[in-house]
Amino acid sequence: MIERDCGLTVTYNQLKDPDVTDPAIDALRQLHLDLDRAVLAAYGWDDLPVPAFTTPVTDADWRAKEAFDDAIIDRLFALNAQRAVAERLLGPTAAAGKPHQARQAAQPPPRRALRPRTPSPRPTPTSPTHDTHDTPTSRFP
Repeated sequence: MIERDCGLTVTYNQLKDPDVTDPAIDALRQLHLDLDRAVLAAYGWDDLPVPAFTTPVTDADWRAKEAFDDAIIDRLFALNAQRAVAERLLGPTAAAGKPHQARQAAQPPPRRALRPRTPSPRPTPTSPTHDTHDTPTSRFP
């Protein structure tokens, strides 16, 4: 981006444009495809074919992209439902990583006795420490 003097918007517009064949843009497209494949593999979903990282041109391209998007959304919804059930089975505090009994048994630390504070006097417009913006003694111009 620096060498080409382009910002993110221009770069990503070129990235999505299938007519752009700049080697730097092609390399960035490949990085995005690699990242998509790595994320799918992390979820165990490497059976999904990753569509091209450009705006679809043909009907087949559009169908491939829509099928990919739909499959991802369907799997994320299913995964979310599975995790919600698992968290419900663990109970409200176990899901947060804190066993219920341990949280009930924990007591707050004893509070130290503090000396009573006497409030300091607040400056008034007539006191010498009061700053106003229209006097020469003000810290601000």
